[in-house]
Amino acid sequence: MDSMIEEQFPAMYRCHRVAVERYVLRRVQAEDVGDVLAEVFLTALRQYEQVPADPLPWLYGVARRGAGQ
Repeated sequence: MDSMIEEQFPAMYRCHRVAVERYVLRRVQAEDVGDVLAEVFLTALRQYEQVPADPLPWLYGVARRGAGQ
């Protein structure tokens, strides 16, 4: 893994996890929140080069698609 991603991804996760978790919690049953949240951040890690400078709206979009499955 690229060292830049190794440094920046954890910071993005720490900064936005709670907001994304709250977003997901309003859209799925409580027992599914962890799975959707994990998928959101796994997608962000896999597609890190496409994540914009302001990642929260992008993360919400990923969460919306994940919650709809």
